[in-house]
Amino acid sequence: MNPIVTVHHVGPKTPAAAKSVDFIRKIVLVLEVISPLMHRIRIRVAPLRAIDAGNGERAYGAFIPRKEPRILIAGHHPGGLSGVAMTLFHEWTHYEQLRDGKLLSERGVTARSKTLEKRVGDFFTRMVAEQDKRGRLVRRRKRGEVA
Repeated sequence: MNPIVTVHHVGPKTPAAAKSVDFIRKIVLVLEVISPLMHRIRIRVAPLRAIDAGNGERAYGAFIPRKEPRILIAGHHPGGLSGVAMTLFHEWTHYEQLRDGKLLSERGVTARSKTLEKRVGDFFTRMVAEQDKRGRLVRRRKRGEVA
């Protein structure tokens, strides 16, 4: 099986949810590199401020462990795209627990989520630093190298 992550809308498309989907797709490209996959994952973004977490409570996101795990995210997060990203990192950490055969719990999830946030942020910071004014990636020259 070739692991893959799909990100889609659930329900009507709204501008905020569409931005969330595009943003999540960019983050997932990096997450797939720094946190190897063993399952196909479906990420669904709902045009809501909160979703039903499956236990009768409202939440910004939920992880559903199945043969094909699912991550549900509220696309109208009150914290904007930053809140959407933190929710994704939190739920991705639950996926890592499943992948690694650990008990699904909140223990250590906040710390790992922050680590994922930093690693993804560092990646995007490096990408921006390596672009010229037109947005094209440029190769860094080694010390002493002449153009």
